Amino acid sequence: MTAIPQGDRQTFLVLLAEAFAPMTGLLTTFTVIGGLLALVVTRVDAPRQTVTIGCHYNQDGAWWLYNILTGKLIRPANDLSAAAHQIRNDMERESAA
Repeated sequence: MTAIPQGDRQTFLVLLAEAFAPMTGLLTTFTVIGGLLALVVTRVDAPRQTVTIGCHYNQDGAWWLYNILTGKLIRPANDLSAAAHQIRNDMERESAA
């Protein structure tokens, strides 16, 4: 059995929060769900619109960001800037619908 490096999960989520910093209109906070750290992204102009992001260690040995509510994979955790933009764009699309 391979040990999963839990510090990596925290590092990826903290760096993802930093990737949201230059984006206006979004607030990030951390929470713990099921004993694991998660990142909550909230639209300031629509506080009920949130996405809760987790970081999952894949069998292939890679970390992936995913939407905790839907279970949908977002992007590999080593692609943080693209993941932040994708999450923001998805939130904007949802609010326009």
